[in-house]
Amino acid sequence: MSASSLHNDRTTEQFRKLFIGGLNPQTTESKLREYYGQWGEVVDAVVMKDKRSSRSKGFGFITYKEPEMVDAAQSCRPHSIEGKTVESKRAMPREDSQNPEAHMTVSKLFVGGLKKEVTSEDLNDCFIKYGSMRECEVVKFKESGESRGFGFVTFDDYDSVDKAILYKPHFIGASRVDVKKALSKEQMNQMRRKQEARYDGYGGGYNNDYNGGYNSGYNATAGLPQMGGGYTGYGNNW
Repeated sequence: MSASSLHNDRTTEQFRKLFIGGLNPQTTESKLREYYGQWGEVVDAVVMKDKRSSRSKGFGFITYKEPEMVDAAQSCRPHSIEGKTVESKRAMPREDSQNPEAHMTVSKLFVGGLKKEVTSEDLNDCFIKYGSMRECEVVKFKESGESRGFGFVTFDDYDSVDKAILYKPHFIGASRVDVKKALSKEQMNQMRRKQEARYDGYGGGYNNDYNGGYNSGYNATAGLPQMGGGYTGYGNNW
């Protein structure tokens, strides 16, 4: 199945899976299944464990029978299991999960590849289905007022950003647009520092094993992400 077909088929596993981070070390797969079962039928529950010690790595995955059950669970955050607040996020598809920014928690979406005639209202119409928004902006040249070909959508909730990325491709009119998590310059520098530490054999945590819930592992030789449209992290200057 092609990547395009996979994204169009909302019943595939990637639309039914949640990443659960910050688990109590004592939380079992049966407890994880029981807790998330209150929002629908759980077809798979996994707590990731160290191969040598068999101890929990503090995160796992839940797979529901239907995508709507993920929406129901996410609408009831925060989640607390055995006295510990956990972080639930939509599991990213394999092609996105190898990018370090895919694991960042942000409420701002970068939208690139915009035609010059696209307005902020067009952005709103395209992405309002993913959640409540605080702001939609097409970035323009100060002198001419013409579009620079990209913009930002700021949501109230990080889950809306994750859902928008998961449910691509997106089209405004007949033109396909590119979406990525919009990281501030500070967040991008922080991400690079973590990557450099990991390359040197330090760091750790669940990003190494996350990879969207698939078992292929994180590609530590992959380069740091390059945003499209000249985007290098938002700040005072674009």
